[in-house]
Amino acid sequence: MFLEFYGLKEQPFGVTPDPRFICPSRTHSKAFNSLSCGIEAGCGFLALIAKPGMGKTTLVFQLLKQLEQTSRAIFLFQTQCDSRELLRYLLSGL
Repeated sequence: MFLEFYGLKEQPFGVTPDPRFICPSRTHSKAFNSLSCGIEAGCGFLALIAKPGMGKTTLVFQLLKQLEQTSRAIFLFQTQCDSRELLRYLLSGL
């Protein structure tokens, strides 16, 4: 119903975040720029903290897409694990 109302061609709210549908507010742009600058500066660890549904995963997907030509990255979504499992996830991702 809202597809027709807003003149959309496809569903923007799928099960997984899709960076094609990002609507960069001032806050999102600042967060994205902070992540980009942190990577360019060679920071070993970056954190993006916000409430659920605020667009963190979409921003990370957008950043990974931007970096895919110059970097090798993995996205870990399973964090409920011990240190051994974490290393296994990291290695299998690489």
